[in-house]
Amino acid sequence: MALREPGASPLAGGTDLVLLIKDGLFQPQKLVDLSQLNELQGISEKEDFIEIGASTKLKEIVDCEILPECLRKGAGWVGSPQIRNLGTIGGNICNASPSGDTLTPLLVLEAELVLQSWRGTRVVPLDSFFTGPKRTIRADDEILTVIRLPKRVLQKKTGFSKIGGRNGMIISQVNGALSCFKREFKITEVRMAFGSVAPTPIRAKHTEEALEGSDIRNIPESVFSAVQEDIKPISDIRAGDKYRRALMRAIILDILSQVQNP
Repeated sequence: MALREPGASPLAGGTDLVLLIKDGLFQPQKLVDLSQLNELQGISEKEDFIEIGASTKLKEIVDCEILPECLRKGAGWVGSPQIRNLGTIGGNICNASPSGDTLTPLLVLEAELVLQSWRGTRVVPLDSFFTGPKRTIRADDEILTVIRLPKRVLQKKTGFSKIGGRNGMIISQVNGALSCFKREFKITEVRMAFGSVAPTPIRAKHTEEALEGSDIRNIPESVFSAVQEDIKPISDIRAGDKYRRALMRAIILDILSQVQNP
């Protein structure tokens, strides 16, 4: 499965791509409709992975009970019901928005992406996929076919939080996700990611280190200092950089409250 013609662009849901074309920001020579390919749809359990077809609709992600809560919750924040019924998980990834609501959950779930072209297939970790706003390492002739989640992450506690300007159809001013193992109140193997605070969605390595081994009932102040080292927010039409930095404490506390319960 590959794009052999120069200038061709894959199209599945089109909820982001069509707007880019309409606004003159992207002008492909041809569109290749992938929406009817069954091979790119659905969620399945393999021996070591959960596999999600790249053309799987966001509504299916929200409704799938075997998927981690943070991913289902993030997908549920994307757009409107109409958009979630049409938009795909692969499109949300390849759109590469710094504020993408499925991207921070996928980062903390250690997702891998299967990219296919006429030259062959390669598997890349999501945390090396994004290179900048709307930019990725995907070659022009490659198609994202599958998203893989290691099955061990299904045993982890997860959380997702988002702050935006209004309650419906909001683009994140800040979002974040967490996965961890929890024994009693101690959390380990912490993975935390944030969106809308850097040119790409980011793994927050300093924050993870500060949280590792913590008692979730008594979060050390060093966590809130560490997150400021991880993020590099800008000021734009949706929020200022200082405001985004100020939001981080609320985001972290909200996410941790979600994993505190048994």
